[in-house]
Amino acid sequence: MSQSSTAPKTAARIRIQVVNGGMEAWAEVSREPGGDFSTTVDDLLQALVAEKIAITDDVRAKVASFIESLPAHTEPGPAAALVACGTPATEALDGDFQWSDAFKPALQDWQADSNINYYTLNTILTVAAGSQVGRIVEPQNGQPGCDVYGRQVAPRRLCGEVLRVGDGLTPSPDDPTILVTTRDGRVVREGRVLIVRDVLNIGRDVDFTSGNVKACTDVHVRGVIKNGFEAHTNRSLTVDRAIEGATVSTGADLVVRNGIYGVDGSCVSVGGNATAAICDNATLSAGGDLRIGKEIINSRISVGGSIVIEGGTIIGGDVHARNGIRAARIGNSSGAVTRVSAGLSLQTLAKARTLDRESRQLQKKAEEIREKVKPLMANLKRLTPEQREQATEFLSRADELEVKADELVKQRADALAADQPTEDARISFSDRIHAGVYVAIGAKETQIRQPIRGPAYIAERQFRGVTQLVLVFANKSTLHPLPTASRELPVESGAMVQP
Repeated sequence: MSQSSTAPKTAARIRIQVVNGGMEAWAEVSREPGGDFSTTVDDLLQALVAEKIAITDDVRAKVASFIESLPAHTEPGPAAALVACGTPATEALDGDFQWSDAFKPALQDWQADSNINYYTLNTILTVAAGSQVGRIVEPQNGQPGCDVYGRQVAPRRLCGEVLRVGDGLTPSPDDPTILVTTRDGRVVREGRVLIVRDVLNIGRDVDFTSGNVKACTDVHVRGVIKNGFEAHTNRSLTVDRAIEGATVSTGADLVVRNGIYGVDGSCVSVGGNATAAICDNATLSAGGDLRIGKEIINSRISVGGSIVIEGGTIIGGDVHARNGIRAARIGNSSGAVTRVSAGLSLQTLAKARTLDRESRQLQKKAEEIREKVKPLMANLKRLTPEQREQATEFLSRADELEVKADELVKQRADALAADQPTEDARISFSDRIHAGVYVAIGAKETQIRQPIRGPAYIAERQFRGVTQLVLVFANKSTLHPLPTASRELPVESGAMVQP
């Protein structure tokens, strides 16, 4: 929630907004009637002091840089910049597992043909009994940060949790900090316990020879999952080569060394995180994060975490990540229709709108019934027994409608809360975003009108008293409002409505 006000001396020229939970303070400076900026460094610092913003060396440097840049501001209207940043709290780190150096060549082999970070060996490596696999790393406690007011910000968790050793692992007799496997399998976590789990190893393609795969344990496919075939597991799936037009579902993570290539009717559903080099014409959903090494092309993707494609490109399709997207390039110069979005999903927004409409309709009906019964209740003593019974039935019906309306209000609040991003949802690009790309954050949308070079990000902010999408250049911390409209929401009939 943002706050804003002005210092008395500069009321007509300076507006301070504190956003992002008190972690950012933005200054908006207006021109004088003659069209020039006359605000000084001292003016802006006084405005910040009036808002009780802590004045640090970093704040002074940001303010000086902003004031120095004002003469070059040629856009109509006020200029705005980030002038104060809080220090985020350092979150507690849970105990972790560190692989032995002996297994790192296996990871490097997977890295060799892609710039993707296959950040864990747990999903690609099967070990034999008696292997010294690594050691447990102790948890680390969190540390408080501070907001722009200088107030302490506590971490969400102060203490990290210990990673315990479970079935299939034992301390080495030579060094109790080293873990040794007692059976063949894959070293994985189940909650906060490290165990060795059985793996279904398919040493070839999933095709007519192997048939479809349906398993209740980890699955490792050494080849390709071919067009038209299916692979389903309640746990994780690792594919050494590619998914080519197959239907795949996992209860946990998915790791694909090469690409996920879709055809009409194929889809990939992942319960946890997904990792691949390429998504091409794919339909993919994931409960966690999606990490892509090279590119997403003409794909329909929705994930509950973030999409990270550092150094890569998103071209065409409709790509949504609740917690935001980080890519090098978005769109292309030929104008392929590309939609990227973060925050609340269209489906959640449409559901919330429907529930709101239905609850209001029920409440209205209840009010109409009570209004109809009101004259009868005013003359209760004159009513016949039949009329009294009828009035009681009407009031009971009104009560039922109000209870149903309250249930729908609660469903709406629960749906919105469940889909809220856990981070400041934004669309970030390190290289450029091309003209024609549609960018949406929650219920707000803009279309990029001309190519923009990064590094920069697009986020939802309250600017000039209006919630809208803004462009922020990372190396300048300057804010530029973008033409913003409400997104069109799907409805059951197939028509479109405005939120």
